[in-house]
Amino acid sequence: GQLGWFPSRSTLNDLVNLSVTTLEPLFQQMCRELFRQTIVMTDDTRIRLLTREGLTEEQQEQLASRIRGKETSDEEVDPVVEKSGSVTSYAWVYAGLDDSAPYQVFYWSLMRTHAVVDAHLATYTGTIVGDAYDGYTSIAQRTAGRVNHSGCNTHARRGFTDAESEEPILSARAISFYAQLYA
Repeated sequence: GQLGWFPSRSTLNDLVNLSVTTLEPLFQQMCRELFRQTIVMTDDTRIRLLTREGLTEEQQEQLASRIRGKETSDEEVDPVVEKSGSVTSYAWVYAGLDDSAPYQVFYWSLMRTHAVVDAHLATYTGTIVGDAYDGYTSIAQRTAGRVNHSGCNTHARRGFTDAESEEPILSARAISFYAQLYA
């Protein structure tokens, strides 16, 4: 805009799509290198996806039917569709521990389900370090032991910091253990 170029929305969309297509081989190579490691760290976070003018009733029903068609365990079956023009989605990050893949790989999805995690780790063999989300903790059963889960100490430590107001002495003691561990 500062240079006097005001491309249409469709031109910008085409540029983004072309960039994605061009970078796909690099992304796939990064994934292959990262998932060769025996230990991979992972986490997910909610992201508010803007849907411009909002979703029509038909689009909301299509999304709801996709959600209903997924797994129906205790896991979350978001996204929460809102008429305000947004929907809850998820960004998933995977990171290694050594210099063979000194970067993070990100995925995005509309839902937080076992199927999403399983698709990301379809070719992976090793241990993932993550929080207590059931999509991680039950992965060993779903993959016949090909992928194992190890709990993340950062997430475990957070429980002790959250308990400081209720149990300050015990919490301080546990947090000092973590300080020693991290040191």
